[in-house]
Amino acid sequence: MEQGAENEHPPIDDTAPSTMIDPSETVTGFAIMLGIVGAVLGLAAGIYVQAASGVLPALLNAFIAVLAGGSAGAVTGGTLGAVLGVVRGRRVPKAIEQP
Repeated sequence: MEQGAENEHPPIDDTAPSTMIDPSETVTGFAIMLGIVGAVLGLAAGIYVQAASGVLPALLNAFIAVLAGGSAGAVTGGTLGAVLGVVRGRRVPKAIEQP
């Protein structure tokens, strides 16, 4: 058995096809990115306006602020990603049904 035959790779073409991002990936990517940003901003706002005295109410306040900010960021990011997908004219490829 030849060792060299197993490790041979096919030649690489210099003409790689252009990368096309699916609109659902755009929506998901923007939702994740802006969700993280929203969570950080929510945490900062929750700490800034904190009126609770004690550790447990402060942690609960920060937790709720992170959830609210992350949720708002995810919704905004998803909407922005969808709008960019539509503006760029990208469509989700249809599945080909085989008989």
